[in-house]
Formats: sequence, C-alpha cells, structure tokens
Amino acid sequence: MRRIVLAAVAALCALLAAQPAAAQAYAARALRMSVNLADLKAIVASMPGHKVEEERIWGEGDEADVSLRATDAEGLIYVLVGTACEPSGCSGVMMQVRYNCDAIDYAKLNAANVDRAAVTVWYDSEEKMLGVTRYMLLDHGVTMQNLRENLVVLLELAGDAADAALGQGEDEKKDEATAEATDIS
Repeated sequence: MRRIVLAAVAALCALLAAQPAAAQAYAARALRMSVNLADLKAIVASMPGHKVEEERIWGEGDEADVSLRATDAEGLIYVLVGTACEPSGCSGVMMQVRYNCDAIDYAKLNAANVDRAAVTVWYDSEEKMLGVTRYMLLDHGVTMQNLRENLVVLLELAGDAADAALGQGEDEKKDEATAEATDIS
C-alpha cells in the first residue's frame, strides 16, 4: 500500500513539474483572458528569428513580472508589457518599438498618428525617445494567434511610422510623385 501511495505522489510531482514547460508552449488557438510572462515569451518564441533578450524590464508590483525585451530577425528591439495586472495575470498587453530621437516636429508626429490608426506614435522629450505602440485589451478573451498577429502588425508598421514622424523619406516621396505625374502626361 505504501508503494502505491509513493508512486502516486511521485506521478503527481512529475505532472506538476511539467506544467511550467507546457505553459510556455505556443498554442495558436488557446484563448487568453489574461497573460503572464510565460505567454509573452511563448509568443516571441513562436516567431522565426525572434528571441527574448531580457525579462522583467518594466513596471511595478505584479506588472514587473510580466514584461520583456526582445529582438526580431533583423535586430529590431521591441518590448511586451502586461498591464492591468493581478496575481492571476494581466488583462492588457502593450507592445512597443522605441527609437532614440533628440527632437521631433509635432506636426509630423500628429500626421504619422492620423495616417496610421493601427498604432500610436509618441515622443518623450525627457527620455529623448520616439515610440510606436499597439495596445490590446484581453477582455472576454483573445487567442494567442491574435496576440501574435498584433505584434506582427506593430513590427510591420513601426519603421514607417517612425520615419513619417521624423519626416524621413519626404524627398523620396516628392521625387516619386513627380515621376508619377511626369509618366501620366
């Protein structure tokens, strides 16, 4: 009898020890009403060439446990931060790409925001930082695939949004517009 009890306890311990690894696995259709650090790490790991560089980078209290800095295959650095956190998890996710920037033309920053409704472009004058953010609420549930695709959207739009806010590429656009107008006539 004692051997059966010990075997059952050992099996239970093995099952409980395996759960953290399973929690980090990316399951595209898994529905999340809140996320934890393992979920954010799983999203990053599911993207080819992406890797987590540092964990627990931002926030206070529970939020400090649900944040990370990662890089994509080209070396672009981004952060994922759980927001509205409770001990059971975070019901929001902020995704950001940040760029060093000494100054900004606020008219161009506003235009970048108007032209790109899928992200928010902002400037922090104290930190000398231009940021591009996408925020998700997980109320009523979101699939892991949807969280991942929202990160893809941010990473696809961030460079263009930052260039627009900084006014970079304006001469090229004028040249293209002139060439198109010339071709039409």
